[in-house]
Amino acid sequence: MSFTYNVTKKYDSAYIYGNLGKSKSLLYERSNYYRLFDLSNHIAEYYLKRYRQSIRGFKSNIDFFKKYDIGNLQVSYMYLCMNYRKLNDKDHYLYYFNKMDSVQKISNYVRLDMIGLYERYLDYELV
Repeated sequence: MSFTYNVTKKYDSAYIYGNLGKSKSLLYERSNYYRLFDLSNHIAEYYLKRYRQSIRGFKSNIDFFKKYDIGNLQVSYMYLCMNYRKLNDKDHYLYYFNKMDSVQKISNYVRLDMIGLYERYLDYELV
């Protein structure tokens, strides 16, 4: 539900259902589900303009995704880039862009929503 609300741009609802999913995941000891609901919450935080909170959340999941989920590691790096860009922090933006790009080279896969980030990267570098 929380991911669906993110896709439909109902970020407040995504956040509420993400928290519900996290609590149920803890109750039923499903740590992998907990991470996915947590990821959804940090995506919602980005769109709700809670950039620093979103950054902290994505960073807290990186080690887990490095070990178990390279696709969501890419997503985490992508949103870290986007958060830092909103904060006008070019150094961190470029750092996480390069991390995202390295994961893309390993996985040999680029999500469609990342293509725009690659295009914006070129614009950001030229500024």
